[in-house]
Amino acid sequence: MYSGIAEDKEDITVKVKEVLALYTQGNVSFARAAELAELSRKELIRQARALEIQPHSSEQMFKAELV
Repeated sequence: MYSGIAEDKEDITVKVKEVLALYTQGNVSFARAAELAELSRKELIRQARALEIQPHSSEQMFKAELV
């Protein structure tokens, strides 16, 4: 029998991978990806690095996230 905690963790990982895919494809900003994943930006950065994805930053990205 599986616990709900393990299933929830797996669902979170899938969700994080999906939003990071959107981010790396340029479909959403990093801030929007964090919102979709229901995580703080700091936590999404940690998750991204664990998956060997390096969030990039640029002046354009910062301006987009201010809006």
